[in-house]
Amino acid sequence: MNEHKKYRGIISTTHRDSHGDTMSLEALQDMVDCVNNVNTRIRMSVDHRKDLPPNGRIENAVLVQKEDYYAVEADFCEFEKREFVEWDNTLIKESFNDKFTFKDVINEECTELSISLDPHCFKTKSDFDACTIPLQNIENNVPIKEELRKSILNDPEIIFHISGTFLFYQLLKPTIKKIGEKIADEISDQVIKQNKKILNLINQCIKEFLHRSIPKTRPANIIFDIPGNPHIELIARTRKDELIFKSLTGKRIAEVHTQIKEFSEHIEIAKIQFLLSDKGRWKFNYLYTTNGEVLGKKIAFDKRDRKFEMIEKNAPNGRVGISPGMIAKRS
Repeated sequence: MNEHKKYRGIISTTHRDSHGDTMSLEALQDMVDCVNNVNTRIRMSVDHRKDLPPNGRIENAVLVQKEDYYAVEADFCEFEKREFVEWDNTLIKESFNDKFTFKDVINEECTELSISLDPHCFKTKSDFDACTIPLQNIENNVPIKEELRKSILNDPEIIFHISGTFLFYQLLKPTIKKIGEKIADEISDQVIKQNKKILNLINQCIKEFLHRSIPKTRPANIIFDIPGNPHIELIARTRKDELIFKSLTGKRIAEVHTQIKEFSEHIEIAKIQFLLSDKGRWKFNYLYTTNGEVLGKKIAFDKRDRKFEMIEKNAPNGRVGISPGMIAKRS
């Protein structure tokens, strides 16, 4: 992507989609307001893939009335600059000329475990309920958020929104076991008990999700979302539950903290993402800076560009799926 491109397209309409869902007029107006916030920009993604770096951002949304429906139109803007990072030539940086923050950056830490699920990842409502109801009993009461992704066929995805305290506990747990005493100043008995409970819930939920989610032929996205400063995102694209469980040990989490510290010596990180390798280790994928720049491994950008080219090549009549549920037409 050596040339900056900008094109007009449709984000969403009030039409009933192939999932049987309909966007309300109020929801479309909220979408317009969200896109037009110049301080927090909406990322332009490819096919709902969080593991792929954004392709740019979305701007200048308007709500328009067609013959028998309403639609939100907006500008899809690819990054203006692409260059190698001065202090590490294995990294690529894409950016715009102005400074901003991406909308999906959240600095306020979670106070409780919550889970986001796409109902369309399940064949029936009973499968969705079987995965969520045990989490919402009196003892657990885990909030469940529905996160709809408008695409013909999405990979199964579940997001665990957890606090930085959980990672801190995983990091200290081996030390606590070794010395056989509590570290009262940093972590209390109550926190230890709560984090053990969270880990057990996560393990149970992952097993149930992998068993019931569809399509079975695609890898599942197991995402651990940890808001804070910086915002951390851990993504496992796998159906191997044991690999995921082992990745949450103190040793593996310590590797994440080490990598974040190394990057922080060069830049201010807004959000940073790691992917789980086949060997169960968290590998850096890409990050946002506090100025809206995106830095990542060349392989991450190459995967994104190939995915977009494939979609563009197979798109009928030049209509291209730019972002989850968003369609644009090249001029």
